[in-house]
Amino acid sequence: MSGARFTRFLIGILSVWLLLAMTGDATPTGGDLTPSPQQPLAVIPACDPITTNTTWITGNIYVVKDCNLTIAAGATLTIQPGVIVKFGGTAPGYGSALGSAAMIVDGALNAVGASGQPVVFTSLKDDTHGDDTNEDGASSGAAGDWYGIVFRAGSSGQLVQPGISPPPVSRELPVGV
Repeated sequence: MSGARFTRFLIGILSVWLLLAMTGDATPTGGDLTPSPQQPLAVIPACDPITTNTTWITGNIYVVKDCNLTIAAGATLTIQPGVIVKFGGTAPGYGSALGSAAMIVDGALNAVGASGQPVVFTSLKDDTHGDDTNEDGASSGAAGDWYGIVFRAGSSGQLVQPGISPPPVSRELPVGV
């Protein structure tokens, strides 16, 4: 790298570091820059069907509320380590009655956690992950707050958390099986 090019590169890096340091998003001592689970980058509603390959980003909280999130055949949802997915409310059930919110996989779901950065699937009422996302005051969630993750025939998935084997999933089977 030429001297002038290296100087421009170094000035660019220092400018970004200075901007982050001034806004409180970086530390001059090289501290951990990953988002805290209590300070999400964003809380993102997640009800629209996933029809193209999509990646959910580390540090965000995705909320599946009053809907079933569907991953269409041919599409892949990749969930990065550190993502929290919260489910709550009611949604169209598998029959005609309302049921609890769910993730329905017709395509592919890849959710691979890392040590210290698990991928968390939980209730919208669970304040231990991502704080009080639904702003209802202190709550912990309970069994039945959400339906689950359903892998339909022809779908695929990889749900991996360090130290957990096998991962908790459900699979919808054809009627009569």
